[in-house]
Amino acid sequence: MTDRVGDDGRGGGEPGADAGDEIRGDTGGDIGDSDGRQGLALMLCGDDFDRLHAGFMLAAAALALDRPVLVFATGPGVLALCREAPSLVYAEKNAGLAERGVVSLFVLRDALVAMDATLLVCESGLRRTGCEASDLIGGVRVAGLPTFLDLAAGHQIVTF
Repeated sequence: MTDRVGDDGRGGGEPGADAGDEIRGDTGGDIGDSDGRQGLALMLCGDDFDRLHAGFMLAAAALALDRPVLVFATGPGVLALCREAPSLVYAEKNAGLAERGVVSLFVLRDALVAMDATLLVCESGLRRTGCEASDLIGGVRVAGLPTFLDLAAGHQIVTF
């Protein structure tokens, strides 16, 4: 049996939920897993380039292992799912990833889309950043925290 977050008696698991239960949210996509693999839910709260890059690397690795992935961006983290984010482009160039042969934040983001990650942004996060739904990359849906928590039930939640 696979260890799951919340199995240690400190809470965090959904009572009566099985890791193999299928979860269907209002995004219309299945993010539950029928073969018992625990899903990963990422919450992107800030626009720190290094943290966003690490989050996208983790999400891509989970997807490569056939784990369902849900990404929820709020506050400045919304910028990571916008078509144009000049501050992140600048940070990436300064990090010198291309010169070191490290995959870029934006290539990782495209990979998440291609591997069918569920991507959500918080409506209040859009307002905080001055962005609009039309600024988002394709495939991203606007939702609130209650939807994220509902969809993330039974998933391992990691905050970046």
